[in-house]
Amino acid sequence: MDDDDVYIYICLLVDCFCSLNYPGKSIQLNPLTPSINHL
Repeated sequence: MDDDDVYIYICLLVDCFCSLNYPGKSIQLNPLTPSINHL
């Protein structure tokens, strides 16, 4: 795995973590996720 793969994997993990703990707020709480670009 290269750095990009690791970065994406971490983003997915953090996004899932935020979604579990703060349903519906993962985008606001996690600026690392690619989903922030869709706002």
